[in-house]
Amino acid sequence: MAKYVKINSTKEAVTFKEFVVIGKVLTTNIVNNMPWNFNYKGFTVTQESDIKYLLVKGDITIEFTPELVLVTDEQGTYPLVKDMFLNSYEEIN
Repeated sequence: MAKYVKINSTKEAVTFKEFVVIGKVLTTNIVNNMPWNFNYKGFTVTQESDIKYLLVKGDITIEFTPELVLVTDEQGTYPLVKDMFLNSYEEIN
């Protein structure tokens, strides 16, 4: 999981591929080499297809697909368009 910075703003962001790897660590329920369901930052995660996960917490539902990054910051966890995010933030270690 990488961290990114933009003018005094640091965000944690996870790509779809990284999310799959994290899911494999968090569950033993693997189907077609992909985690089927697990918990992530308080969200219940279920695989909808090879290119879509649903994250649900209360009345919040996030659709997460490969063209997005899943961002976590002081505002919470939410998806952003990957290309736009990477054009705005620089990765830090």
